[in-house]
Amino acid sequence: MRKVEGGEAFDEMDFHISTSAKYLLIFAFLASRNPATLDASLFDSTGGSDNRKRMRKSSGKSIEQKGSAEQELLMKGPGSFPLERLLACITSLVEGSLEEDHPEDGRLGAEGGDIGLMSDVLLQLSTLCNANFISKGESCPLEGSTRY
Repeated sequence: MRKVEGGEAFDEMDFHISTSAKYLLIFAFLASRNPATLDASLFDSTGGSDNRKRMRKSSGKSIEQKGSAEQELLMKGPGSFPLERLLACITSLVEGSLEEDHPEDGRLGAEGGDIGLMSDVLLQLSTLCNANFISKGESCPLEGSTRY
């Protein structure tokens, strides 16, 4: 127990978290708050698709509808996402960092540590689930994959 200036006492929790677990938490937050269609623009090194669309001027009504839709999403809370989506985001980040380090060969293979990376990610994910940082949902019967 430690005393605070206001006289309140609290238990000090000494909890260290690895860098890969921090990335997992960030990815899980982004995946739970953003639709899957935005993953390419968020995690791809090219920023999604290469073809640029011409932006139109928004009308006042569409801006209002967009604001109410954003408010609805905030009120609704985080959504669930499949494990494959989380792994794809992490793989794209790792591939991007490998391309920066070794531009001539940026692919992941058994030699490149892909198997070690996935086992580390799955271990960190189970640790975060056990610590209640990420909650594991029920699997979808149609998809057959676990949702978080």
